[in-house]
Amino acid sequence: MNYYERHIGDYIRDTVSLTMLEDGAYNRLLDQYYQTGRPLSLDRKMVYRLARATSAAERKAVDFVLDTFFQHTEEGYTQKRVQAEIERFSQKQRKAKASAEARWSKSKGNANAFELHGASDMRTHSEGNAHQTPDTNHQTPVKPTTTTDVVVADSQPAADLMHVGEPDQRPGKPDCPHQQIIALYHDILPMCPPIRDWTPARAQALRARWNENKDRQNLDYWRRFFTFVADSDFLTGRTSSAGRKPFRASLEWMCKAENFTKIREERYHEGAAA
Repeated sequence: MNYYERHIGDYIRDTVSLTMLEDGAYNRLLDQYYQTGRPLSLDRKMVYRLARATSAAERKAVDFVLDTFFQHTEEGYTQKRVQAEIERFSQKQRKAKASAEARWSKSKGNANAFELHGASDMRTHSEGNAHQTPDTNHQTPVKPTTTTDVVVADSQPAADLMHVGEPDQRPGKPDCPHQQIIALYHDILPMCPPIRDWTPARAQALRARWNENKDRQNLDYWRRFFTFVADSDFLTGRTSSAGRKPFRASLEWMCKAENFTKIREERYHEGAAA
């Protein structure tokens, strides 16, 4: 988990008697517990390391917190409140995945896996990046646009940036529906970082992926793409390397050319990064 709810009143009530060292030790152990989603190790030396307790006083504080707020079980040091929050988060993830799978079954095309394109698409991808040049015909600045979910800040010419909800005036290509794609991302991947600011650079990257291939120029493609991402334990933070925080792919990260290609090549569907 990248975050957890903290009820200040409850926390203060339960920890009012702790010293500053003990309070710090408790917070560090809670962060480790939530971050890994697993009980704390029964090996006290390992727990000291996780809490970064190096002095005798710091280790004594860790011992007090473990004995006071955690239960010694065969799985490790557990806490009912933390376990309940982790289970609630897991249920939310399972519901999101089930919802994504239901949408996948109704979508057109291949319902079992994300449709991977062949060499011609790969050539189009690389050639599109190589020959993409900015349009400098118009230099009229675009005012920042604010929507319910997204804030767009712009400092580029109007012809080089299409805002959420604004039509792309360049002929021959369908509009890139930024807002609808962002809505799909939030709906299918609620466990991934939410979009707050849809900046010019982010809009440009999404538009580039949209324009690279005509097969991508419809919302069904992006629904299947996000559903494919939801299937990856690594991209959605359900797995991580030892000692490292789980990674959760953002829409900005996905839209980068190299990352987008690796996702389509199934580099992230074995529980680890390619």
